[in-house]
Amino acid sequence: MKHKNKLKNSICPFAWHAFFPYWLTYIQDGWFDWVKKGDGVIVQCPNSKGIVAKIFKRKKRGTITVEVEIIDNKGDCSWEWEIGDRFFLPEKPDKCSILTTKKS
Repeated sequence: MKHKNKLKNSICPFAWHAFFPYWLTYIQDGWFDWVKKGDGVIVQCPNSKGIVAKIFKRKKRGTITVEVEIIDNKGDCSWEWEIGDRFFLPEKPDKCSILTTKKS
């Protein structure tokens, strides 16, 4: 039976594991040489049949936010993310909030 999780304010730990290094780089105002300014990094969930997301760095008035857009679901995401879903990752590391998202 497939696990169903409709909580859109939490992230699957496997997807979070894939997002983490990009999120950490972005919130420290870092960048990736292979990404054009304004574009995002494409990240695949460790589940080969899971989601593919694009992670964007948004900088406005000195504040950095990290936005995630689901761009593909290869058919086996038990968290039911759908193509086009968008959400923001936490604005800074916090041991209590790393697996929750800020609503977009």
